[in-house]
Amino acid sequence: MKSIDALAGWATRGGRSLDELAELFAPRFCAVCRSYGEPMRGRRALCPRCSRLLNIATLNLAMTELTYAPCPVASSGEYEYELAHCLLSFKNAARTDLVSHLGSALARSLTFLCQEVGLAQVAGKAASVYLIPIPSSRQSVGRRGFAPASELTRAASKLLPSTYPEVSFTVLEALRPLYTGEGAKGLAGSAKGAQKQLGQQARYWRMQGSLRVRQPMLSWAGRYLDLSGRICIICDDVATTGASIAEAYRVLSEAGACVVGAAAVARVQRRSELLAS
Repeated sequence: MKSIDALAGWATRGGRSLDELAELFAPRFCAVCRSYGEPMRGRRALCPRCSRLLNIATLNLAMTELTYAPCPVASSGEYEYELAHCLLSFKNAARTDLVSHLGSALARSLTFLCQEVGLAQVAGKAASVYLIPIPSSRQSVGRRGFAPASELTRAASKLLPSTYPEVSFTVLEALRPLYTGEGAKGLAGSAKGAQKQLGQQARYWRMQGSLRVRQPMLSWAGRYLDLSGRICIICDDVATTGASIAEAYRVLSEAGACVVGAAAVARVQRRSELLAS
């Protein structure tokens, strides 16, 4: 027994030494305050201080009134400070180690939305609810290597069964962006520039007709994605004007789905709200 305990002690000390060696050559930085060293010992994405601040920021649950959103939208906090830093690091700096933190925030938004819309009454017992992430363009997926909304939705779905054990939550990539050369409805693509650089109306017109229902690879053999009567919730990372949510709502509704609402990690305050505060 003593020899086994000695081996276990050596293994623990050896693992600690390897961690210290890795920290020396490839230090882990906090995604928010960029601290490293002792504060990040045993941690992956955030230092203890920023982790607490992010947790507090994502407790600010609210139903958001967006300009173009045709359905209820829930979010876990304002797009500012620690929450904004984490979302930007996740999307633009490939800090995928933040998925668990941001996925937890999206799970809170989804739980809050389900409570507000009365999902238990809408869906009934032993119901299936489909979480539909807003798709990213091919260019952004190629640049980042992943689709932010899809990653966060998958992480959030793993936390929801404990809240609603009688409801089956399934992530369904039911939407896809418009392909190059494919006919567009409305004025899709007429507004140029990055999405975040556009105004409210430009965002709305750019999103018009920009999404389609994603069909399986064997659609040519008669297999189609049937959304008729399916209860769906739209998921996104940041809710700004609701243009993306409005387009996703239109496409899903035309396919026969029952969209009960949308959930996002963060919400962007409108200028009028900032001036009023």
